[in-house]
Amino acid sequence: MKENELRADDVVMKPHYFLAALMVALSVFAVAGCADNQQTTTTSTNTNPAARTYTGSDLQRTGRQTSGEALQAADPSVTTR
Repeated sequence: MKENELRADDVVMKPHYFLAALMVALSVFAVAGCADNQQTTTTSTNTNPAARTYTGSDLQRTGRQTSGEALQAADPSVTTR
């Protein structure tokens, strides 16, 4: 074998190396996700006073089949395409 030739063993990552690298990557992501696990509070200031909110129950009470139809039934000013 010549010095610059590659063997199949050199090119293919062995399964246990791949699994070890995967475990390390997942551990890093898990630790990074937990590191910024601070409790946040949301204060809502209605920036658009004309905005309206409808719950799923509100839309279900309309008896319509699609969300667009239900929104139009709940609020006639809503238009859908």
